[in-house]
Amino acid sequence: MHEEHRRGFYISIWVAMRNVGSIIGGAITFGLNIARDGYGGVTTNTYLVFLGLECIGLPAAFLLTRTKKVVRSDGWGVPMLPRKSWKQEVKLLWEHHRQRRTLLLIPIYILTYFGDGVWGTYNSLHLSVRARALASLVGPLLAVFINPLFGMILDMKKVGPKKKGIIAFWVWTIPTLAMLIWVMINLKWFDDQSDKLRLDYSKPTTGRWFSIWFPSLIYVVNAWMSQTLVYWVLGQFASDVATNARTGGVFRSWETVGQAISYGINAKASNKFIPFGIYIGLFAVAMPLFWLVLMELPVQSRVPRIVDNEGRVVGDLAKVQAALPDERVARQIAE
Repeated sequence: MHEEHRRGFYISIWVAMRNVGSIIGGAITFGLNIARDGYGGVTTNTYLVFLGLECIGLPAAFLLTRTKKVVRSDGWGVPMLPRKSWKQEVKLLWEHHRQRRTLLLIPIYILTYFGDGVWGTYNSLHLSVRARALASLVGPLLAVFINPLFGMILDMKKVGPKKKGIIAFWVWTIPTLAMLIWVMINLKWFDDQSDKLRLDYSKPTTGRWFSIWFPSLIYVVNAWMSQTLVYWVLGQFASDVATNARTGGVFRSWETVGQAISYGINAKASNKFIPFGIYIGLFAVAMPLFWLVLMELPVQSRVPRIVDNEGRVVGDLAKVQAALPDERVARQIAE
């Protein structure tokens, strides 16, 4: 669990760490394909390097610190979730999906990374191999720096959760609207161009390449921001640690559904306007529903509690912290 007054910042850092592989992958792809300024695919060596990195993942996972040994910067440990049976968890998940708020949030869950397939196809159809490789590096790199700044908006101490959520909503929404309008203009321009045209960042196509690529850069940055905002909103409504974890899991599940649909559409669509038309339609549905959820944000941030298998509260972190300020005692309780 994050320190409550810095929840936005820590969520943004987690989102950045979860996606830092994109930076590594982008650097590798760009380095191995820097001479390929036309259309086509990346070299076979690119896939071999990624295969090697994936093989490292399993042994590297054993180097992670066990949850019960983690200590936050305020001296407190991370609350452990009570164990539940599969039957109990499935029942709780079903009940969670029947809630009005969950139904309102499902479209935004799907939207957050829905653009992965859409923008991936867009770049492959209109940019050179090395221009796409450069984009895969620059986008995540810029997002790593911008996302923590976005998280700081969600941590403003003099502003309540509802107002912070509204500010963050518009900081995310306005660039997204500009991105969608921009890309439709670009697609219209391509109607008069050769199907084999692949723009490169070298002269004389540098200016046109930038105008074609920049909307996809906005998407990468905004996708990370949307993840941070949605997780933060879920945390504001969570009444206990178990609910917080469950809502996060539901979010990730529907996010994956959105990605699968996105790639499926782009595999079949013959008209390049169709995927973005669906994207805009999903955006038009998701944003008003998400706004309704933002209007329900509490006046003050809630501190998740610990509950047992029957839902009874067995710990209130805020009260315990106030009663036991000694960090060493706090660590012992956490363990």
